[in-house]
Amino acid sequence: MVLVRRRNRFIDELTRRLKQAGVEVAGADRMVLTDHIAVMDLMALGRFLLLPGDDLSLAETLKSPLFGFDDDALFALAHGREKQSLWQRLRTAAADSDPRCADAFERLRGLLSRVDRETPWTLYADLLAAGGGRRRFRARLGAEADDPLDEFLAQAQAHERANPPSLQGFLRWLETGGVEIKRDGEPGAGAVRIMTVHAAKGMEAPVVYLPDTVGTPRRQSQLVWSPDGGMVLWPVRREHWDPLSEKWIDEAAKRDMDEYRRLLYVAMTRAEDRLVVCGWRGKQEPKNSAWHAMVGRAFDALSDVHETEDGERILQCAQTAPPDRAGGPDPEAAADAPPPAWIRAAPPAETAAETAAPSRSRPAFDPRAEERGRRLHRAMQAWPNLPETASEEDRAVVASAVACVRADPVFAPVFGPGALAEAPIAAADAGASWGRVDHLAVTADAVLAVDFKTGGAE
Repeated sequence: MVLVRRRNRFIDELTRRLKQAGVEVAGADRMVLTDHIAVMDLMALGRFLLLPGDDLSLAETLKSPLFGFDDDALFALAHGREKQSLWQRLRTAAADSDPRCADAFERLRGLLSRVDRETPWTLYADLLAAGGGRRRFRARLGAEADDPLDEFLAQAQAHERANPPSLQGFLRWLETGGVEIKRDGEPGAGAVRIMTVHAAKGMEAPVVYLPDTVGTPRRQSQLVWSPDGGMVLWPVRREHWDPLSEKWIDEAAKRDMDEYRRLLYVAMTRAEDRLVVCGWRGKQEPKNSAWHAMVGRAFDALSDVHETEDGERILQCAQTAPPDRAGGPDPEAAADAPPPAWIRAAPPAETAAETAAPSRSRPAFDPRAEERGRRLHRAMQAWPNLPETASEEDRAVVASAVACVRADPVFAPVFGPGALAEAPIAAADAGASWGRVDHLAVTADAVLAVDFKTGGAE
């Protein structure tokens, strides 16, 4: 988890720098859900709803895209309030006809009135959809916010299925869960994808940057496994290593370096047209086993590499075949194309739904036949999955009443393998929108919908 968070900090900083330069970013391939800024904002809102006196959570909420306060607006609201909580100060500012504070206060007060009556999923789903929260997150963070927001709602549903619905319980469960999500690797038009080499396997891009090429594998655990995986050692201090520990540690280091070199091959072969290998020098020189050093030694052996005034080394290969994308769609022309007419057209009017209920049509009523029919109906419904523990009476009813139906080849599939009991059906006409039949069987050339009638006075 430490390595994941370190990687995510690097990705977050890289993403921030790219956005500052005006470069669209599709987001990282993997992330810890609670580390994404949109999820952190939603959790801050939840903490405020649980405790309105939590000034820090309210400040985080007001600065989020949901309310859009900047530093100056938040400082003007919070400064000089003495013993007032930030929520009390917001109420006062709203009463003084400050439009931004009035809007924030009314929206937060509405959420506070619902937090004890609605489940976390209902509250957040409505906030992001009808409340415009998703639109606000996308406006500030871009389309990359969709995946963590969707996963946040999915986690809220998962929590409610396994636990009593509770906002406090959900937030605690989410904080301690460390949920990591994998995002779709397909990019948007003109967007930069940020991903690990492992996630990039099987993918290509016109231009590939390798930004971190001076690090080398480090043994993350002091546990060392035998080559066959059947035994583990814990050589804590190097001066206490015995010959067997040294051998196993050397073999483990060799396996790590072999994988490190294979990943370099994968990384370099992701580029369709251009590969940029980046590196930097700190106080110490990069190790000779680092990717950057490996690529540098390969450049030393080539004769057609030239160096620029900035110290960049460039290898160019003439393109002898036409580009794969020649003659493809023009992204700019597609962006300027008018939207289709159906986007602005009003949806067709909905008709009142009626329920088809064949069981409501009843033969002549007879109390004795009614009871017999109810038992027969129950037994037939369970066929062919009638449990072994069924009563002898039910089995006798099934044997006497169903045998004749099953003997008919037309109706045999109704009680055969794959037949559905109490099956829902839907129709676009015939005066009904949906209904339910006692048995439904789909064969190669027919669909059989059967409803039992056993309440007659026969």
